[in-house]
Amino acid sequence: SNFPEVMEYSRLRNTPMNLVYDKTTGGIMANCLTGDSGVLKMLDIHILRGSPEKMIEAWPNLNISRRLQRELFPHLDPIGKIVTRTTDYAMPYEGKKKQYIVTGVMDDLPQNSHFFSDALLLDAPWPGENELNPMVQTVLPQYILVRPGTDMASFTNKVNGWYTHFPGKDNNPASASTTTLFFQPVTSIHLHPEIGNDPDTSESLRNVCIYIAIAVLIMSVAAINYINLSLAISFFKIRQLGVRTILG
Repeated sequence: SNFPEVMEYSRLRNTPMNLVYDKTTGGIMANCLTGDSGVLKMLDIHILRGSPEKMIEAWPNLNISRRLQRELFPHLDPIGKIVTRTTDYAMPYEGKKKQYIVTGVMDDLPQNSHFFSDALLLDAPWPGENELNPMVQTVLPQYILVRPGTDMASFTNKVNGWYTHFPGKDNNPASASTTTLFFQPVTSIHLHPEIGNDPDTSESLRNVCIYIAIAVLIMSVAAINYINLSLAISFFKIRQLGVRTILG
């Protein structure tokens, strides 16, 4: 409501879950991406079956990948089925177990995607999960989709102007005077991770440069060795050729 530049938003976190449908099996361990319903409009997720945009109230809506469907429901229609999480990991309010209703089947996400997940969980945030608390921090990474042509420098200044008067910051004046909010394009996160708790496996550009330097060094040594061996063989053949010419 304060920033018309923002078209959609969603919190996103990656959580490993052991999902069980048939209690006779031990379940399937899967990476689950948790977010708001707006994520369907932000990311290029191909829905193959079901209607995940029509969320079923009072239930966490689970959209499973095609691979997870083959493992959890090899001969069944998964839409409308209830699956149970049995892993010990959970947010504090969730307890040890939680049930989800399957509302859609999506295409497998590509391996080189910023988000790598076997399932997409759409659920309302738990209390405080989306809020900027008085300690000047957020619990989860927040993603926004801005309108085309938005000047991010101007937008950042506008957001920080709003944040200066954010309720609750007076409880922590030391941090309030030094902390600012900033934004990073998704396309630059993989090699330049600046925000913690990203749901992907980011890599440092410095490490990539080190790997490239090592590869160039190995290739250089191999090239020098090849040239040395080629010259040695050439000198041997020239010597043979000279002897044969003299004898002839």
